[in-house]
Amino acid sequence: MSSNALDDPASSATTGRRARHKEETRVRLVRAAWELFVSLGFDQTSMDQIARRAHVSRRTCFRYFPTKESLAFPYREQRLARFDELVRQGPAHETPYEAVRRAFLVMAGELMVQLQEVVALEQLVRRHPTLRARDREHDWHWEQVIAVALSRGDPQPLHRMVAGAVMGLIRAALDLWLESGGRLNLIELAHEAFLLLDHGVPALQ
Repeated sequence: MSSNALDDPASSATTGRRARHKEETRVRLVRAAWELFVSLGFDQTSMDQIARRAHVSRRTCFRYFPTKESLAFPYREQRLARFDELVRQGPAHETPYEAVRRAFLVMAGELMVQLQEVVALEQLVRRHPTLRARDREHDWHWEQVIAVALSRGDPQPLHRMVAGAVMGLIRAALDLWLESGGRLNLIELAHEAFLLLDHGVPALQ
């Protein structure tokens, strides 16, 4: 008899329950944190308060989120993984730059569906210098990820420069979208950002 969990329905069901429990706990912690951030303020909220509100132990809280800042950006790793997934999904003839552009356009559409969450995060970040600094660190990390995607693993100075340009324009597109309260179309803004990269400043004339 195979020992592989995939071959054992009972083991598979147990694994599924554990995964669901982990996701439910994670969601509870994120919801509790954001409720406290909004009502008390980010600086005034402690991890102990978040754990109590989510009905989990302090230890469990830290196991899922090692810092309070990580609770303010709960989907960062998921979005990085989504970007990587999208870049790899492209057709064989696609250039690395085309893959990066396609990935961002797809993610722009996904963010539009999450408008309320993204706006709430942006409002929180703008109120707290610590989170603004962390948000900029995230932008820098995104630049590194984009450079790796452009180079397919070994970024050279040119890849890093293009990655910085991509991230700068994407950040500007996101800011415009959020300032409009979602009235502008983020996909169109992202498309225009890449047109600027494709054609340069003369495209503005």
